[in-house]
Amino acid sequence: MHFRLDAREGPGNGAMKEYFEVVEYSPGPRPPHLPDGDPASASASNVWALAARGRFEEAHQQLLRNDTDRQLLADQIGAAAEAHAFDADSAV
Repeated sequence: MHFRLDAREGPGNGAMKEYFEVVEYSPGPRPPHLPDGDPASASASNVWALAARGRFEEAHQQLLRNDTDRQLLADQIGAAAEAHAFDADSAV
């Protein structure tokens, strides 16, 4: 964005407060708690982490490699997806 420094009206250096809303910081979602040693949990965690970083093809490949309990994995992936339902990046 570019603004004229000598502008008398509109956005500019020191005159931006009216264009932004001050809100309380709210950190993004954390990955769901996954029990140690559960292969489905580890796989779900990997898929969640990859998708959160926009690495969708790698997340898809991780799902295809998975040989653990499919229903448990689906439940955990669904829970992770719910955590991202209102993310600014709707692709995640």
